[in-house]
Amino acid sequence: MCQVFDIIRKEYWYQPEEGLFAEMVVTLARNNLIEEVDRVYALAKSDNLKPITWLSTEVIRAQIGVRNITKSLEVYNELKEGGFFPCDTAYGVLREGLEKNGEVELATSIEQEYKKAIEKVAVSS
Repeated sequence: MCQVFDIIRKEYWYQPEEGLFAEMVVTLARNNLIEEVDRVYALAKSDNLKPITWLSTEVIRAQIGVRNITKSLEVYNELKEGGFFPCDTAYGVLREGLEKNGEVELATSIEQEYKKAIEKVAVSS
């Protein structure tokens, strides 16, 4: 799949689009091709797609699905650094995944950080 995508990316008409990358991540994750998920995410960033909620959430979901807590947190932090914090969907996927993987303390820490961010946004509105 990614070989075809490499060819498409070289075409003059190619424009990076979050939805395409996100759907590729979903498809690759569904087929247990986690290394390809990483590759597609790296390609999205190399195509100057900034961390975007849909794509980032799907990468977090894929990584948490294979118990890759470190990579999940990296993507979540990239999302925050990109200015998309708090993101309800990414937060929910990460928190639930951490809890399912026995990382209850980390999930609680993420939840506290999220609640503080929500309060901050509410106060500034």
